[in-house]
Amino acid sequence: MKLLTWLFALIAVGFLIAGGVSYWLESQPPVKHPNFTVTPEEIDWPECPVGEHDLVLTITNPAKVPRRIIGLVEG
Repeated sequence: MKLLTWLFALIAVGFLIAGGVSYWLESQPPVKHPNFTVTPEEIDWPECPVGEHDLVLTITNPAKVPRRIIGLVEG
């Protein structure tokens, strides 16, 4: 009976430690990665005549984390 009590106490201590570690990991601030850089930053729309035009932007990812651009046509 004493062995069972020690076993349950050890399991309870393990759960307390696991809960404390989980709480500590969740309370850490997330890592902030730099934003995309889009060039040109501004486009002067009044200078464009009416009609269909190609819009060419250069998008640079300065972060070391790969990212996806939603809605990007391959090219």
